[in-house]
Amino acid sequence: TGDEDRHKADELAAGGSPEIGLDSLSERLTSRSAGESVDVASALDGLDRGESGSERAASNTFVAWDPRVVGQVDVLDGLPRRESTERVRQMIVEIIHDEGPIHYDRLARLTASAFGLMKVSGKRSAAILRCVPDEYRGPDGEPFAWPPSIDSTTWRGFRGSSDGESRPIEHISPREIVNAMSQLCIEGMGMTEVEVKRETLNRF
Repeated sequence: TGDEDRHKADELAAGGSPEIGLDSLSERLTSRSAGESVDVASALDGLDRGESGSERAASNTFVAWDPRVVGQVDVLDGLPRRESTERVRQMIVEIIHDEGPIHYDRLARLTASAFGLMKVSGKRSAAILRCVPDEYRGPDGEPFAWPPSIDSTTWRGFRGSSDGESRPIEHISPREIVNAMSQLCIEGMGMTEVEVKRETLNRF
């Protein structure tokens, strides 16, 4: 609920969560995304340029890939054989088109689940991720896969959470986080950096 979200945001702002919080969000924004450093200044930059409504970030609701089982674990066991690679790659591409940009950890887990495997070891994850086509890999080695239809350097969108579909902050691309911050700054001029971060956490 909205009250629960606000309570969670207040806890995060106070450092009450051991998992994520404002410090964690700041840490995410100092990573590399789309070939450039991203930070709060990036989110505020649009205000200085006086962006028009048509240039604002597009907000949508995050919709998770609809899980289903398409094969058995022996398909994963068969990697990197050609037949197994093709079947795994087809599923990877489908998931990326549905959820991209998507963190590699989530992509590996969802792909494994499509072949009946619920727990994914590091070695298994690496084998699955080797099947990601080059054109779906993020820039500068970032751990996110992107659909080719989205240009990671110019994309202005972000996906807010829906009931039961929230994502860990570390599984959200820094580009998507900054896009949300930019939109929040446009909607609520005069927000402090802490307020922007808190409201960003609420969106996701």
